[in-house]
Amino acid sequence: MASFNEILQNYVNKSYEELLFFAHQSFAEVAPDLTRFFKDDDGAAKALMVIIAACLGADGKLTALESKFLNELLNQEDDYESTVNMVAALGDDESRDLTDQLADALPADKKAALVSFCLCFLAVDETITRDEVAFVVKLMES
Repeated sequence: MASFNEILQNYVNKSYEELLFFAHQSFAEVAPDLTRFFKDDDGAAKALMVIIAACLGADGKLTALESKFLNELLNQEDDYESTVNMVAALGDDESRDLTDQLADALPADKKAALVSFCLCFLAVDETITRDEVAFVVKLMES
């Protein structure tokens, strides 16, 4: 069985296209549960923005590649500055705590999908920082 560090490295080693594919797949798996968590029709969209901001804000910096990844994932064309503003507004400790609460409310298989989704964002810039590792560890704990 692969160690935690090997799993992280496997994500870092994935191509941009693989990460985009896995992010789409992972989010599709957890979206119905997120809708129920927020108890409204926009629940999945709200959760998605909180989770993405939590991931992108975990290390306190946003790369151009992370911004591009977000745009491609959501099929939108926001500029880098707009993404920076979104992360600045939402990517704080509160969003990371809420993402952790979401993860804890999910069954194990869905929690794994949520962690995978986050890892795609964290690895897209080809590095996972110490702060990002701490965020993933927090999500994985029960």
